Amino acid sequence: MADSKLEKQRQVMRHIDEDKVVNILQGLVRVPSVNPPGDEGRVASEMAKMMEKAGLETSVEEFLPNRSNAYDTVQGREKNGRILLLNGHLDVVPPGDGWSKEPFGGEIKDGRLYGRGSCDMKGGLAETIVAANALVDAGVELRHSSCRENHLWNGWRNSRFLSSERRIKPRERGNPDGHHWSRQPEYGAQAR
Repeated sequence: MADSKLEKQRQVMRHIDEDKVVNILQGLVRVPSVNPPGDEGRVASEMAKMMEKAGLETSVEEFLPNRSNAYDTVQGREKNGRILLLNGHLDVVPPGDGWSKEPFGGEIKDGRLYGRGSCDMKGGLAETIVAANALVDAGVELRHSSCRENHLWNGWRNSRFLSSERRIKPRERGNPDGHHWSRQPEYGAQAR
């Protein structure tokens, strides 16, 4: 059993393409999604196109004018089981002054990609698109669905909305709303 799990992991890893992650990230960084004022509609639509191109079932829902969520789903065998929710956000803070590169250019220099949101959180979203696509390409059959919510609107509110719509079900244990928080220190400075 352990050998088959390890082989499945290897199959998935063979389908992870770092250049694809970088290309998707550049595309996301090049679409400004500054909050405030809350302007994520274009990047949500772009993300949905990228997910669709990767072979994923997608949808976009606007919850306020020009504030949208992009979803993708990898269908599993069972319809009503537990799901894996990978969630991130598409909005970025205003770029501010002092940039040595265009904040929405997605320029690569000396192995670094420059642009607002490249680390928080558009890089993580690019990785999850490629990971979900790798599952599909490797032919891994999930027992349950995997759904990613790219929230743009206070994570707890959007998770509560998804829960009320019966798209996700909070964990039975832990916090009553299903959230589990952790803190991780980060060191360094933003690349400008």
